[in-house]
Amino acid sequence: MENIKKSKETITSQALSGSIWNTLAALIQRIGGLVFTIIIARLLFPEGFGLYNLVISVGHIFFMLSQVGIDRALIFYFSNSIKKKSDKKARDYFAYTFKLKIIILLILAFLLMITIYPMSIFIFHKPAMIIPLFMATIYMFFLSLDQFLASFFFCIKNVKYVALKELVFQSSKIILSVIFLVFIIKNPTPAQAFLILLLSSFLAILFSMYNINKKYPKIFSFSNKLDKNEKARVVKFASYLTLTSISIVLIGNIDTIALGIILDNTKYIGIYQAAFVLMSSISGLLGFGQVLLPIFVELKTKRLEEVFNKAFRYSMILSFPTAFGLSVLGGYFLVLIYGYEYVEGALPLYFLSLFIFLAAQVGLLIELFSSREKSKDYFPLLIFVIVLDVVLNFVLVKYLSYYSEVWAITGAAIATTFSWFIYCIGMTILARKKLNVRLDSKLIIKPLLASIIMVVVVYLIKVYLGDINLWKGVILVLSGILVYFISLILIKGLNKADYYIAKLIYNRIKSVITAIRQRTI
Repeated sequence: MENIKKSKETITSQALSGSIWNTLAALIQRIGGLVFTIIIARLLFPEGFGLYNLVISVGHIFFMLSQVGIDRALIFYFSNSIKKKSDKKARDYFAYTFKLKIIILLILAFLLMITIYPMSIFIFHKPAMIIPLFMATIYMFFLSLDQFLASFFFCIKNVKYVALKELVFQSSKIILSVIFLVFIIKNPTPAQAFLILLLSSFLAILFSMYNINKKYPKIFSFSNKLDKNEKARVVKFASYLTLTSISIVLIGNIDTIALGIILDNTKYIGIYQAAFVLMSSISGLLGFGQVLLPIFVELKTKRLEEVFNKAFRYSMILSFPTAFGLSVLGGYFLVLIYGYEYVEGALPLYFLSLFIFLAAQVGLLIELFSSREKSKDYFPLLIFVIVLDVVLNFVLVKYLSYYSEVWAITGAAIATTFSWFIYCIGMTILARKKLNVRLDSKLIIKPLLASIIMVVVVYLIKVYLGDINLWKGVILVLSGILVYFISLILIKGLNKADYYIAKLIYNRIKSVITAIRQRTI
């Protein structure tokens, strides 16, 4: 019994330590990304910002074959080798996956380069896309490589380097954008924004490579001794996860592509993306999946369901009030952050706010299947969701565009959110059938009830306060947080174990702050 108790504490401690550093990395990423987005959204205005996001979406779809799959394969096989105390095998897996990543990135970059002109002219009918898309191709190459290198730190459960890498990337792109786009260049363009991103991602890659080489000298040798079966296993594992990443990339970008093809004015793409970025910046702070993958790998089947439901419960406790709060106050956030030019994004944001808890649940389920090398089990669902998302986006955007551009971008929000809803339900059913892991749906009830109470109270306070300014907005947010947690306590949505977890989190945060201070002294 004592060994089991120590094992539980060790797993909890590892998860908390990783989650805190991962949350810090996500916080830096989301805040930095949001600050950069605000800068270029205000400088480029909705038209230029819309073109910028259309180019980003095209780049993401082209590079989707390099996303997630190989990165997760590195985490899985490197972690397994370390667990078996086979340092040499771990190096071999890193060398093989790294070489595979570079080859795929070069092929994808070449394919995108040769299709830039015909795609810009004949598909989107927007010649202004050509130069930004060329710059975006190089940026996407660096960004994908940067994400792969960051995965190494998840392998060795040293997530603090991910946070530090994000600090380098986000701070450099903000500093460079302020220096060049604000002070030096009078009328910045989307292409110049991509140049800033390109330089910043290159600095982040140098940071990661330096620290990886410190941990494992000569790891970038490209020499490996994996046999054919081991290589085939890696490719098979990565292939199915790559198909998963395709769904995420498509669901995250097909809305923008549909808007780019159907709408002539890129202004409304910019307005839609302002709402989407606000939602995704908040949603990204609630993801635990990547941190939990190495832990899921180590767990036996009996404990897997217990740990999964624990992660699911905390995910819902955080994501439900966030989604409900954003649906009520999202319009004010858009005006405050981006300016009045983006106020029309409030309507699609109401629907996009639901995306937050759906994405949190799907993220956990994907990592659950990955930990058991069962990614292929949800392939048919994946194909169905992709087709559904494409059809819904083009149908709703086209149909609602006859009424107005605002309703067209709202149609994109409805299609995207509904597709994730179907994805979420399907993955939950498959987890029970294929992995014998049952998601405890009762864990949703209390966070949902507390969130409804919070929304009612916040709405009444909003009516009482009248016109909302910055300080009234702060009062509303703080009041919502307070009401939510008081409601959760009163309906017994929190227990003694949660206070123990809160204490662990507090101690971990203290240790993280101490580590940061020692590093900066």
